[in-house]
Amino acid sequence: YGLGAYRLEPTETIVFENTNPREETPDDVGGNLKVASLNVLNYFTTLKERGASTKEEFQRQEQKLVSSFVAMDADIIGLIEIENNGDVALQKLVDAINSELGTDVYTFMPDPKSGVGSDAIRQALIYKVDKVSVINSFSDRSTVHDRPAVAGTFETPAGEVLTVIVTHGKSKGGCPAAGDIDTGQGCWNLRRGAQAQALVDFSEDIVAEVGDADVLVVGDLNSYNQEDPIQIMKSASFENLEERLPLEDRYSYVFAAELGTLDYAFASPSLSTQVSGFDVWHINSDESRIYDYNLEYNPAYLYEVSPFRSSDHDPVVVGIELGQ
Repeated sequence: YGLGAYRLEPTETIVFENTNPREETPDDVGGNLKVASLNVLNYFTTLKERGASTKEEFQRQEQKLVSSFVAMDADIIGLIEIENNGDVALQKLVDAINSELGTDVYTFMPDPKSGVGSDAIRQALIYKVDKVSVINSFSDRSTVHDRPAVAGTFETPAGEVLTVIVTHGKSKGGCPAAGDIDTGQGCWNLRRGAQAQALVDFSEDIVAEVGDADVLVVGDLNSYNQEDPIQIMKSASFENLEERLPLEDRYSYVFAAELGTLDYAFASPSLSTQVSGFDVWHINSDESRIYDYNLEYNPAYLYEVSPFRSSDHDPVVVGIELGQ
């Protein structure tokens, strides 16, 4: 015991065994359409704001994110925590991905007419131009949202239709002195529950407008699996696709050295039967932050252009056999 803590002193040589090797690519999720989402941890082209502080840090951040998206190879990707500066950050990221691929594979969905809100960060959708086209776009301007949920209705060349909603729930931080305080599910749980119900209502409105019931909700709900917002989604007959995974694989984030799920994909009843596979690609939650893009405190020799520690959240990947 010393300096306020106990320490173990080995009496013989320690042998380490790697029981959790890195996965270079996500699991094969099958299907004829692949949808993914990732919290990009404040991808900001404006330096010294929430993301990179310098041009070098921004380049390092972008390289890691690009390598993640290239490896995922998804047809539609929902983005969370990208800078809300018009199309500037969104265009920059898409250009970087296309540059790595050597051709214009991806483009981004234009902002819905109802806008994306005034918060510093936003949600967005990018997609492969040869796999789908956008036939409509929406945003949920319910005042319960801190950042409006964004949705795109996509059509495949075969005429199949899918709506993807990207959401970002209010975080558990910044607790109020009274009201929506922590009663066991973190602060602002009542707000997150109301946001989940707004998502359900939003999806119903879209289905009524587009005339197709296939809806996939993806994003960072800032809620753990057993908490109220997730139960609200399930009560509305959305399938939490994470529950298709083995219990030990159901996590996407680490907080205070504890594993948990904040990032989800929910399938509407009609879509659920068409989901061919689901994966949480553990490229970030398992990794030390010392491997991220930041220059402060991180030894230069540890940085590598790879998907690993490109963010603090793991991406989710969904395979869909649309039209089956």
